[in-house]
This record gives sequence, C-alpha cells and structure tokens, in this order.
Amino acid sequence: MTYRFFEGKDHASVYQKYRFTPPDELKNIILQYLDKKKGKPHVLAVDLGCGTGQNSRLLAPHFQAVVGIDISESQLEEAKGVPGYPNITYR
Repeated sequence: MTYRFFEGKDHASVYQKYRFTPPDELKNIILQYLDKKKGKPHVLAVDLGCGTGQNSRLLAPHFQAVVGIDISESQLEEAKGVPGYPNITYR
C-alpha cells in the first residue's frame, strides 16, 4: 500500500513552516556549474518535486523563469502563497 505523506493541507503548512532553508552553498554550486557549462544568461530552471517551493525561490533571482512541479496540490498551494517571485510558476 502506498501513502502520500505530503498530500494533506495541514502537513503542507507545517512542512512550509519548519523545513530547513537550503544553504547558499547549494545555490552557488549549481550556478558555478551552469556558468562553466553553459554561461549566462540562465534562462530556465525546473524544480521537480518542488514541494512548497524553497529551492524554486532560491533559484528565482538567478533565472529568467523557474517552473516548480509537484504531485501534491497542497504543497503547490503553499508555494503559490509566497509573494514576490513573479518569474516562478508552479504546476
């Protein structure tokens, strides 16, 4: 039997509130790799399994567009509720 632990609205809200913030070093590693392999500008980032969007928001200032994708509608609703990131879309 499978169970989707992150489906409930209450769980998504707690997850958003208490999940640790990704370290800046993670962002720096990603951007350094892209700079070396592709160069700028950074056009599109896709965050698969984005949850409540922490990594999407971490990357948003460095990309023209970010798409966050998650199976959980509750997680996506939490992500969409964070203002100030017009270049992020969630699906």
